[in-house]
Amino acid sequence: MSKVHTEETATTSAPIAPDDVLAIVLRTLERQISDFRAHVDQQIQTLSARVDQQIADLRAGQKHGFSGVNDFRREFGEFRAQSQDEIAEIQHRIHEQDIRRQADLTGGAYARSPFSSSLQLGVKSTWSPRSDARQRGIF
Repeated sequence: MSKVHTEETATTSAPIAPDDVLAIVLRTLERQISDFRAHVDQQIQTLSARVDQQIADLRAGQKHGFSGVNDFRREFGEFRAQSQDEIAEIQHRIHEQDIRRQADLTGGAYARSPFSSSLQLGVKSTWSPRSDARQRGIF
């Protein structure tokens, strides 16, 4: 038995030839390169499918009139309308302040109209953003 044991030890502890080491390293590198290529190919397929889906979504959206440009135009139009309403409200407040200031300077009275929310000097005032702008010389 000891002879067999010695032979096994001798065969397992024998030095590995440099050519064998190179062959093992090359096989390992080839396997790693193959695995890496498979991973990259999978990533390319996944990204390609995503891009194809996004293109299809954009084309479908354009057919139905919902492109990014249309969304921007709609949102900008809503913003512009809201801004114009805010500007009209500010002009209305300025007009009311002018009426109060005129009433204070002239000793006159001002009151809210029962037909509108604007202040009136004396009996009647027909305020609108356009009439206010005309009074200020803008139009």
